[in-house]
Amino acid sequence: MKKFLVLIACLLAVVCADNPEAVKDFYDNSAKCTQELNKPQNDIDVLMCILRKHGLIDNDDKYLLDKGLAYLDELISDEAKRNQAKETIRKCYNDNVKYDGSQPNLEFTKKGIQCAQSVLALIDKP
Repeated sequence: MKKFLVLIACLLAVVCADNPEAVKDFYDNSAKCTQELNKPQNDIDVLMCILRKHGLIDNDDKYLLDKGLAYLDELISDEAKRNQAKETIRKCYNDNVKYDGSQPNLEFTKKGIQCAQSVLALIDKP
């Protein structure tokens, strides 16, 4: 019974773990975008570049909310931090992103990203 519980605990740890390769890829793309644009990592244009490289912004400049929230599962191993990040992104998206034609999609997307910048501090380090 004890071995069974240890096995279950190990399996849960693997299922709930972040993806170290995804974390490394995120930071690699962050470095590339920072260098390409010659701007700091927390600059809106750099963040847009990173999100585009990960397929989280489509060709119409719309942030793909569900895909972005799922991507956080790979980047943040701590459940409390991951939930905080998702809550922040949902709130920023709901409060700032309308995609109703009143402004270019890019403007709404940038407002949402600017609002959610604090999520960067929650992402695991490589």
